[in-house]
Amino acid sequence: MINLIIEAVSAALDTEFGDGYSIYAEEVPQNLERPCFFISSMLADSTRYPSKRYKRQNQFAVQYFPLSDMSPKQECLAVAERLLLCLEMVTIADGTGFIEYDTHYEITDGILHYFTNYNFFTRKRKDLDRMESMRHSFRQKG
Repeated sequence: MINLIIEAVSAALDTEFGDGYSIYAEEVPQNLERPCFFISSMLADSTRYPSKRYKRQNQFAVQYFPLSDMSPKQECLAVAERLLLCLEMVTIADGTGFIEYDTHYEITDGILHYFTNYNFFTRKRKDLDRMESMRHSFRQKG
């Protein structure tokens, strides 16, 4: 599920910012093309609830490497405002939407670090033994 959320975040960034911005998810290459985003899963937590339900809490970081070396803070602040809107809800391929929680950002050494959680509940499914075949007959009175 984490990979699906990363893909959804990447799609939301691509929709908002377009082709002029590179998006990386695995690792930042040595010669990255600026401006660019780097998406990573920071923390995943699972809490068990009754009825075989689990609350999954997933923290993600989106780093933004600005184009400008002269005024990176201003560029990072403008991008952070856009991120607050475009990542508010992301949708995976099957249409399931995830709403962000506990969002904050900071700018360190001219790089924007945007942190957000996408939390959801899931249910553990039990594999059932299915019948191979079944015969059904009935008689009607009358």
